Amino acid sequence: MPDTPSPRPSLLRRLRALPARLGPLWWYGALLFCANRLGDAVNLYAGACLIPARVSAERLGAVRPLLLLAALLATPAGFLVTPAEKFFNVFHERRQYGRAKALLRDATLAVCGLVAVSAAVLAVRPGPILERLRLDLDDRVLLVLTVLLGATGSLRPLVQAAARAFQRFAAVVWSGVPGSFVRLAVLWALLGTWPLRGYLCAQIAADAACIAIALAAAVRFLRVRAARCESYRDARGEMARFAAPLVLCNLLGTGQAFVEAFVIRQRLPASDSAADYFVQMLAMLPFYFGDAIAAFLFPILSSRHESGRDTGRMLRQAMAGSLAIGLGCTALLAVVSPWVLSLRPDWVLAQPFAWLVAVVALGKTFRMVANCFLLREQACRRFGFLWHYAPILAVSSLGLYALEGWDFFRPLLPARLWARVAAWPRASLPFILCWGVAWNAAVLAAVLLHGVLRRHRGRLRPPHPDPSAITD
Repeated sequence: MPDTPSPRPSLLRRLRALPARLGPLWWYGALLFCANRLGDAVNLYAGACLIPARVSAERLGAVRPLLLLAALLATPAGFLVTPAEKFFNVFHERRQYGRAKALLRDATLAVCGLVAVSAAVLAVRPGPILERLRLDLDDRVLLVLTVLLGATGSLRPLVQAAARAFQRFAAVVWSGVPGSFVRLAVLWALLGTWPLRGYLCAQIAADAACIAIALAAAVRFLRVRAARCESYRDARGEMARFAAPLVLCNLLGTGQAFVEAFVIRQRLPASDSAADYFVQMLAMLPFYFGDAIAAFLFPILSSRHESGRDTGRMLRQAMAGSLAIGLGCTALLAVVSPWVLSLRPDWVLAQPFAWLVAVVALGKTFRMVANCFLLREQACRRFGFLWHYAPILAVSSLGLYALEGWDFFRPLLPARLWARVAAWPRASLPFILCWGVAWNAAVLAAVLLHGVLRRHRGRLRPPHPDPSAITD
């Protein structure tokens, strides 16, 4: 008898096999993207409709600088997140769960302590910061809420890093969904009475919901595998050598974004800083995709490196996917941004700058692709990229602030030279945003050149017997 053909697998069986076929990076990245889009629909309504309707244009431009001020307060604590995630992953691969449990406890206490120190430094002289943000000099409550947002903004990535390192990916995917609805509820309750304070309270509540879910998953994982904490004293030198280069890397990255927002708020009219709010909101579209990939790229690449497996193929996939998605989003925004900004009266003030949306999105795409490479280098404990990454970001931040504060040098310059310098279109929103895009392009070009040169050098070297040394 002829062989009967085997029945085709059912749709349910194909769906069950899909995670294995895609791999953890793309499967959980796709899930996170879908989960985040549910939250983004809520956040889009809040950010595009509710907030502009209840916050005046005079104060709307202060929203982004306040968020970045909170991020700057969280920067010292942020230095711990990537090293902690790396060694959560290392201890997980070595099955040293007691050490991972102790590291989670100590990192949480350290983050809280660093945020408290940052808050104390800010509390000494808050006047200059509030004055440059054009806010009420007596509004100490606003600064207190900014500090609390810095605290929750520090703890959220830490507990998510622990959940990712322990491969509790499902908890990471769903941890952000309730936060969007909590944020919307708090905005509805407080925005009418406290415009900026209510906004910050909503952000704090959203972070707290995310922290609760991710922390519960990490603690549950450790409780099953480790009865008590174990000392990791002998690994502290290894941890310090890994953490030290990241301090400079994270500080420059956060500082660049803060300087750009700070200069826009300080130097430009309130209408332009409000227009920047809408430009940045729409230009974030490429990052919606990139964040879903980056959330799982570091722990997966770190695990592969620690076990001696190749990381190059996954990196190339992540960079190519990020670039294709980012360019597609940029092209879409170039077409629809003028129409989108004409839909509501609150948005019309940004319509003259509609063309900037695609330009800023392109810059974010460049940075998103470069970040894939930087994450791989950090996961593999390589920091040679800092030789070009650090100077580029330093020149970007210092150069922008110097150009916008050029009046300080006026007495030192000949009148003819000053007249030429003053004629440059510097103090404008297009100049400031295009400045950032140009430097993001420089970062991408530098990391690509760095990768090509190292790959070429690797081909010239003889084979290395250690499998961990041949990762691409």
